Amino acid sequence: MRRDVESSLCTCWIIRNNNDLAGYLTLSADKLSATDREPLLGDEDVPYQSFPAVKIGLLASDDRAKGVGKALVLWALEYAAIEISPRLGVRFMTVDALYDPDTGYDISGYYARFGFQYANPGEFLPPADGYRTMYFDLLPLIQAFASSADTNSCS
Repeated sequence: MRRDVESSLCTCWIIRNNNDLAGYLTLSADKLSATDREPLLGDEDVPYQSFPAVKIGLLASDDRAKGVGKALVLWALEYAAIEISPRLGVRFMTVDALYDPDTGYDISGYYARFGFQYANPGEFLPPADGYRTMYFDLLPLIQAFASSADTNSCS
């Protein structure tokens, strides 16, 4: 991870409790690809097949730091909606959710609780690379924060 950060391939945010590492999250640029069969924004008449996205690359938290993983994901969604999207035109956040058929470990349910959806819901399991790509549509958050900013602004 350090090499990726030093090479400007991702950025890492850390939460500490006193001097102890409680958790961390990395974000990087990504793209979300759609298929002809399932156009991602077809109901909005957007004809594109790929969309810019922000990716949660790594997420980890100490078991003793209850709620840190959730706090990091919620922060990342808010950060992408408020800071990144207006500057770069990013509409989606992605994550490659680990799926390990040998141990039965599947983290996708964790991300689904936040509203992430499978990019390829018909994907055969186990996935060839061990990960299931999921995405979150930031538009409702972008609109909510924009509406909140309009309400809180002075006239």
